[in-house]
Amino acid sequence: MLITDEHESQKLKAENAKRKIPLDMDVIDAGFMQ
Repeated sequence: MLITDEHESQKLKAENAKRKIPLDMDVIDAGFMQ
């Protein structure tokens, strides 16, 4: 999952708030990304 401000409706508190967060396959399989 990427945390960014690339979409016009997204805002971050600081530039260093951009993150790439790995998700466990169990979380994805449980439907988190829907």
